[in-house]
Amino acid sequence: MYLGQDQACAILRDHLKKYGYEVERGTTLSDLKQDDGGVTATLIKPGGKQEEVKAKYVVGADGAHSVVRHATD
Repeated sequence: MYLGQDQACAILRDHLKKYGYEVERGTTLSDLKQDDGGVTATLIKPGGKQEEVKAKYVVGADGAHSVVRHATD
């Protein structure tokens, strides 16, 4: 069975929503630092506002040139 990217994203988005998480569209990850406690992500929000977020994990679902992929190499 083949799933297109739109279908896969919809499944992931719906699953996350069941657990109280929302996928933010239009937000860009500009930096990612990993340590023993998890990750610190620097985000650029729509309008240019910068925000730092601490999390246990991060999912990189934005392709081969992903900031997540390169930060974790």
